[in-house]
Amino acid sequence: MADGIDALRALIVAGEHLRQAIAENFGTGVPETLAMSHLHLRGPLGPRELAERLGLTPSTVTSLLDRLEAAGFARREAHPTDRRKSVITLTAAGEGVVTASDHWLSNAVERLGPKVIPEVTRSMQLLEAGLAQQTADILGTASTAG
Repeated sequence: MADGIDALRALIVAGEHLRQAIAENFGTGVPETLAMSHLHLRGPLGPRELAERLGLTPSTVTSLLDRLEAAGFARREAHPTDRRKSVITLTAAGEGVVTASDHWLSNAVERLGPKVIPEVTRSMQLLEAGLAQQTADILGTASTAG
């Protein structure tokens, strides 16, 4: 079990280092790259929902969104059904950041070889669900896995 925990911790640290490299490559911060990942995975989100997913206050997310908009990576748009609200979407440039990230992640996954990728993918999905549940348990919130 200890080896598994150490391996997972090392994987998380390697992922954090990759995110830092991506942020540096695109001249932005780590929180901005994390926000772009959430927007890519979940589609347009309201500022409050993005703040919850990032574990940040709404005022902090407002500043983060200002930086993403200034960099051309995201934009605020009117909510499709409630004109009092807004949603954040990725721009083509923001999708470009995600596409570059996908390329780098693909390079890492390809090193596993085609025979084990399905098994490793399933294992990562199970780990993601377990980590999401542990996070929810620690914070006393509902899990946002999936």
